[in-house]
Amino acid sequence: HGNDARGLVGLSIGGNGGVYTDNQFTVINVGSDTSGTGATGGTIALTADAASRIATHGAHSHAVHLYSAGGVAGTADGGFAFINTADLAGGAGGSGGTVDVKGAVVTQTYGDYALGGLYQSIAGGGGDVSTQSDSSGLFVLGGSGGQGGKGGAVKLGANLTAATEGGAAPGVQAQSIGGGGGNGGNANGVVAV
Repeated sequence: HGNDARGLVGLSIGGNGGVYTDNQFTVINVGSDTSGTGATGGTIALTADAASRIATHGAHSHAVHLYSAGGVAGTADGGFAFINTADLAGGAGGSGGTVDVKGAVVTQTYGDYALGGLYQSIAGGGGDVSTQSDSSGLFVLGGSGGQGGKGGAVKLGANLTAATEGGAAPGVQAQSIGGGGGNGGNANGVVAV
């Protein structure tokens, strides 16, 4: 009956990618240096029979909140080399997992801003190339930000029933949101590309 409560919550959140740091001082640095990739969020599945009913009474108290999120990619930090042509890049963000609702799910909310069901698949953002530790040297290539992950499928069955009585309280809100790309890094050198 309280505010900011949830009748039922299901979460799956992928881990964040690791940070890549190059603290070395070298003459020539080539190859590919990429931070860790965010993990994919897992599948969230809810199956209910005809006797199932989930209700809340407080404000901002959603009856059901199912959320699968991809992890955020790590940051890539460049180092110094006289010739620094390493492909420094942020890792890719993890994709959101599938959210799947089946059966006769019945929800009821009575408070303001209380959704009958909030179903979300949200991807993680791509990794940045750190602006505090850009690649540097005499001949340098800049770094590229990582690709954002993809939002997953949100599937709602035909037998879903949602009733609300409060203000600004949609019965169902379903979202699949892709992650933003990472920021590229600077190249500090006599010749910088």
